Amino acid sequence: MVVYYTTATDVKDFCKITYADLGLANEAAYTTFVEALISIVERVIDDFCGVPSTFFKASGLTITTEYYDSDGTGYLWLATLSAGSLSLQQQLGIVG
Repeated sequence: MVVYYTTATDVKDFCKITYADLGLANEAAYTTFVEALISIVERVIDDFCGVPSTFFKASGLTITTEYYDSDGTGYLWLATLSAGSLSLQQQLGIVG
Protein backbone atom coordinates (compact mmCIF):
# COMPACT_ATOMS: atom_id res chain seq x y z
CA MET A 1 0.00 0.00 0.00
CA VAL A 2 1.32 3.41 -0.99
CA VAL A 3 1.20 6.08 1.71
CA TYR A 4 -0.17 9.37 0.44
CA TYR A 5 -0.72 12.76 2.08
CA THR A 6 -4.26 11.54 2.60
CA THR A 7 -6.05 8.27 1.94
CA ALA A 8 -8.45 7.27 -0.80
CA THR A 9 -10.93 6.30 1.92
CA ASP A 10 -10.78 9.78 3.47
CA VAL A 11 -11.27 11.44 0.08
CA LYS A 12 -14.19 9.18 -0.84
CA ASP A 13 -15.84 9.73 2.57
CA PHE A 14 -15.44 13.49 2.21
CA CYS A 15 -16.79 13.61 -1.36
CA LYS A 16 -19.85 11.43 -0.64
CA ILE A 17 -20.00 10.11 -4.21
CA THR A 18 -19.91 6.55 -5.45
CA TYR A 19 -18.01 4.85 -8.25
CA ALA A 20 -21.26 4.71 -10.22
CA ASP A 21 -21.60 8.52 -9.97
CA LEU A 22 -18.29 8.78 -11.86
CA GLY A 23 -19.16 6.07 -14.36
CA LEU A 24 -16.55 3.65 -13.01
CA ALA A 25 -16.99 -0.12 -13.08
CA ASN A 26 -16.49 -0.93 -9.38
CA GLU A 27 -15.08 0.16 -6.03
CA ALA A 28 -11.56 -1.02 -6.90
CA ALA A 29 -11.53 1.20 -10.00
CA TYR A 30 -12.78 4.11 -7.87
CA THR A 31 -9.98 3.59 -5.35
CA THR A 32 -7.36 3.43 -8.11
CA PHE A 33 -8.77 6.63 -9.66
CA VAL A 34 -8.73 8.53 -6.34
CA GLU A 35 -5.18 7.34 -5.53
CA ALA A 36 -4.00 8.60 -8.92
CA LEU A 37 -5.58 11.99 -8.23
CA ILE A 38 -3.97 12.13 -4.78
CA SER A 39 -0.57 11.42 -6.33
CA ILE A 40 -1.03 14.27 -8.82
CA VAL A 41 -2.18 16.71 -6.15
CA GLU A 42 0.81 15.76 -3.94
CA ARG A 43 3.16 16.83 -6.74
CA VAL A 44 1.24 20.08 -7.23
CA ILE A 45 1.48 20.85 -3.50
CA ASP A 46 5.20 20.00 -3.38
CA ASP A 47 5.93 22.12 -6.47
CA PHE A 48 3.87 25.06 -5.20
CA CYS A 49 5.63 24.98 -1.83
CA GLY A 50 9.04 24.52 -3.47
CA VAL A 51 9.89 21.42 -1.46
CA PRO A 52 11.23 18.02 -2.55
CA SER A 53 8.81 15.20 -3.27
CA THR A 54 7.40 13.49 -0.14
CA PHE A 55 8.47 16.42 2.07
CA PHE A 56 5.10 16.66 3.84
CA LYS A 57 4.55 12.93 4.35
CA ALA A 58 4.55 11.74 7.96
CA SER A 59 7.76 9.80 7.43
CA GLY A 60 8.91 12.07 4.63
CA LEU A 61 12.08 13.84 3.75
CA THR A 62 14.17 15.66 6.35
CA ILE A 63 16.25 18.66 5.34
CA THR A 64 19.05 19.22 7.81
CA THR A 65 21.02 22.07 6.24
CA GLU A 66 20.06 24.92 3.96
CA TYR A 67 22.17 27.93 2.98
CA TYR A 68 20.75 31.41 2.32
CA ASP A 69 22.14 34.69 1.11
CA SER A 70 20.76 38.11 1.98
CA ASP A 71 19.44 40.51 -0.64
CA GLY A 72 20.22 43.51 1.59
CA THR A 73 16.61 44.29 2.51
CA GLY A 74 16.80 43.04 6.09
CA TYR A 75 14.40 40.18 5.33
CA LEU A 76 15.26 36.54 4.89
CA TRP A 77 12.71 34.45 2.96
CA LEU A 78 13.04 30.80 3.91
CA ALA A 79 12.43 28.10 1.32
CA THR A 80 10.91 25.65 3.80
CA LEU A 81 9.47 25.92 7.26
CA SER A 82 10.28 23.38 9.92
CA ALA A 83 8.56 22.28 13.09
CA GLY A 84 12.04 22.05 14.59
CA SER A 85 14.46 24.84 15.29
CA LEU A 86 16.39 27.38 13.27
CA SER A 87 19.97 28.29 14.03
CA LEU A 88 22.14 30.85 12.31
CA GLN A 89 25.88 30.69 12.00
CA GLN A 90 28.04 33.76 11.70
CA GLN A 91 29.61 33.66 8.26
CA LEU A 92 31.67 36.40 6.66
CA GLY A 93 30.60 38.81 9.41
CA ILE A 94 27.07 39.15 7.97
CA VAL A 95 25.19 37.48 10.86
CA GLY A 96 26.18 39.18 14.08
